[in-house]
Amino acid sequence: MDGIISKTNTSRVPLSALEMRLLHWHYANLEYANAVNVDQLSLGGWDQDQGNEFEGRHSEIKGGYSQVPRALFKYPQYMDVKLGKVVKEIHYNPDNGSNEPRASVQCEDGEKIEADYIVNTLPLGVLKEGLINFNPPLPKWKAEPIQRLGFGVLNKVSSLLNIETSKLNCKQVVLVFDRIFWDVRRDMFGILNQSVKTDSLNPKDYATDRGMFYLFWNCVKTSGAPVLVGVMAGDAARAAESMDDQVLVDMATDRLAKIFQLKARPVPTEAIVTRWRRDRFARGSYSYMGPESQPGDYEAMAARTGNMVWAGEGTCGTHPATVHGAFISGLRAASEVVQAMIGQIVPPVVQG
Repeated sequence: MDGIISKTNTSRVPLSALEMRLLHWHYANLEYANAVNVDQLSLGGWDQDQGNEFEGRHSEIKGGYSQVPRALFKYPQYMDVKLGKVVKEIHYNPDNGSNEPRASVQCEDGEKIEADYIVNTLPLGVLKEGLINFNPPLPKWKAEPIQRLGFGVLNKVSSLLNIETSKLNCKQVVLVFDRIFWDVRRDMFGILNQSVKTDSLNPKDYATDRGMFYLFWNCVKTSGAPVLVGVMAGDAARAAESMDDQVLVDMATDRLAKIFQLKARPVPTEAIVTRWRRDRFARGSYSYMGPESQPGDYEAMAARTGNMVWAGEGTCGTHPATVHGAFISGLRAASEVVQAMIGQIVPPVVQG
């Protein structure tokens, strides 16, 4: 893509340095949506979910996403949820016509949990690295899509003013200031990052830094506190995995100072950083269509393997890389288990 822009910029439609910065802001926004550099996307399939977007305004959940599973396992009746159980191995029966022998989950602490059916919601990043042993091994038609689909990284920095960090339900970089210095009426605001070489017209000089805190979310309404979330996308998100916390905090506050023309960089008193790639229970943020991905890979990821059914955003081809996609896949998986146990549910016919 950068090569196309370089060729165009020297012939038909020359761009100014400011226009190049704006263009690469949109690149960063695309990399945010896919959690990977644009050069690592499938040219033909990167937006394979186009046309499935929900209408209406964007929404955020008060108290953070942890409220969703908390509500699901408490209502309408309390579910027996085992916490702190790290899965080591999964035994399943690949025969779709039978749930015998029963499926089982072997935990690292030695406990073995048996069930008629298993709903597998392991993140694609964990599956790609082979951190869980499957017995028998996954069939080829399931293992190959796991490797072909990509699993990217999106990291964040958030700023929090005058609130105890123990009240946060998410893993972020939290910056505590002594005053609010942004327009709380705006839900988000961004910055056009400079190129490595100042005012460069070479697209390659923008790739590494264009996604570094290119966007900030104002979360005052949803958190009940003065909170900002700074987004890192593309190469910047991956680089953040190995950068020092203080370096990232300084980079975020430098940009905030420029955006709001502050005389001095706001100095936080506390900071927490997300590093999803290094998280052993995630190994990334969400899926994307890579260069080797094929049409139907998401459908193959969703397909049942005997008494183990599959769910998660990486199994939802209509809404991948989203929380609602993961939720929708859970409804599908639950339906598959119910139908496997009691048979097809046929709606009653009302006689007129």
